[in-house]
Amino acid sequence: MDKDLKIFALEYVQLHDDLLKEEKLAIGNFIMEASDKQVEFMLLTGKVKDKLTKEDINLINKNKSILELWVFSNDEIKAVLAAGAILGAGATVFATAISKLAHKAYKRFLSQAARKCKGKAGNEKTSCMKNAREEALRGKIKMYQQGISKCSKTKSPSDCKAKLVFKINKTKAQLGEL
Repeated sequence: MDKDLKIFALEYVQLHDDLLKEEKLAIGNFIMEASDKQVEFMLLTGKVKDKLTKEDINLINKNKSILELWVFSNDEIKAVLAAGAILGAGATVFATAISKLAHKAYKRFLSQAARKCKGKAGNEKTSCMKNAREEALRGKIKMYQQGISKCSKTKSPSDCKAKLVFKINKTKAQLGEL
């Protein structure tokens, strides 16, 4: 069982504003009990199925790149944007993937900055880390903005853009707090 897949699917369901709490709980229970293939099918189609057909499996395999968005290589932005270009990607799936990508890149950047600022002390280290955080947050905003340009290829462009604009505003608020 792919733990990351299940976590991603649960986050995906949580972001759906059009579902009642009971529906979210039922789908969450399904996700926890279902096979990885069933969860992948649900993410791609929005349908819950107990038994998958050969066509269903082919659909999953054909669109595997959408489902693997949370596993990023060094060319993270290119990979996500290329996967987002696949027609029919769900807005929430895409926005969540962009969010995960941006957060992962932010964390990695801060780790690199911590190593870079390691030899410094006191105010010099504080200043170095503050600059690194600001740069990391600006990078996060840039990733969200790049994701917005690809929202038009999702099933619901306005929902995708709204979710990413919300993330941009939240990140800008964090930037203002530094």
